[in-house]
Amino acid sequence: MEKRKTLLWEVGLVHAPMVRRYCKKCKGERPFASSGRFRVHAQQKSLDIWLVYRCADCECSWNLTVLSRANRRRIEPELLRGYMENDGDLALRCATDAALLARAGARREPLAFDVTGPNIAGDQGLILVLRDTGEHGISIAAILRQKLGLSARRFAALVADGGAVLLDGGDVERAKLGKEALLLLKMPPD
Repeated sequence: MEKRKTLLWEVGLVHAPMVRRYCKKCKGERPFASSGRFRVHAQQKSLDIWLVYRCADCECSWNLTVLSRANRRRIEPELLRGYMENDGDLALRCATDAALLARAGARREPLAFDVTGPNIAGDQGLILVLRDTGEHGISIAAILRQKLGLSARRFAALVADGGAVLLDGGDVERAKLGKEALLLLKMPPD
């Protein structure tokens, strides 16, 4: 059996994604940016926690509800400390949570990400390990297209020819990256 070369690509966000929602001051749908800061309000044993956003046009604030009327004792101490201390990783996790944003009536704009790792050249069969630094749910197809510099048409041809295959049997064109994904990659010669 042939031993295949293994490469690691790490994927990370460049910044928190903007969200689109209605701005009361601008009187229309506008992009909002996460401030990376939480607002915590305590009322007896209950906590309300919001992630603060600002309109990109008018600086009007909007609070994204993270927790509402949550019992303080049912929140993990480390998580509560993260909210109280405006933990950047926790704010980024909330800002990329599509379900949380959808419940609030906001749409997440496309994620701006960076892929680090060696480039691939030539006709070779290798195992590619994709690792997300924070489980942001980025499309595997978008990662491959960006790093390999492929158009949508060339990427579709690569997949159709069996040049990019997820080892777990998933659909490369539809799969989202969790913590890690393994692919068999065979690049055709230029």
